[in-house]
Order: sequence, then structure tokens, then C-alpha cells
Amino acid sequence: MRKALIAIAIGTVLTLSLLGLAAAADSAGLATLADALFWQNGLLQHFAPLHNIGTSERPIYEGTPINFLAFLASIPLGIVIYSVAAYLALHRFQRGA
Repeated sequence: MRKALIAIAIGTVLTLSLLGLAAAADSAGLATLADALFWQNGLLQHFAPLHNIGTSERPIYEGTPINFLAFLASIPLGIVIYSVAAYLALHRFQRGA
């Protein structure tokens, strides 16, 4: 049980840290780095449609509330993924020691 709580804490801190770093990278104009740091958001955004409010020659895509929900869902997804990875790493290191 203790190992699971430590893994959840690691997953939460790592996800929120990467989110903060991605926001800082994005505001510095490093969108590719921001996408790489918070990759789970990009994964979920593929499932959220964008609407073209421009013309076909000059498209301007606008997000929907679904895009915001996909962003919000990417935070717990990251916590789960990184927590599972941390749990497996802790389990492996404990067995090896």
C-alpha cells in the first residue's frame, strides 16, 4: 500500500511539473517542446474536433468546449500513466535490492 501511495505522489508531481514546464515553454514560443513535455494532451486533442471559422483558403480553427475537456482529462491521464510507471519502477528496484 505504501508503494502505491508513493507511486501516486510521484505521478502527480511529475504530471503537474511537466504541465508547468510545458506552459512555460509554450509562452516562450517553444510549442514543439511544450507538446513533447505534455504529450498526453496532444494525444487526447486528436479526438476533439476543431471547427474552421475562416475560409478554405485561409483556415482559422477554433476549439470547442470538448477541447477544454480533453485538456482537463489529460491531467488525470498523465497521473495514471506516470503513477503506473513509478509503481513498476519501485517494484523492480525493490525486488533487485
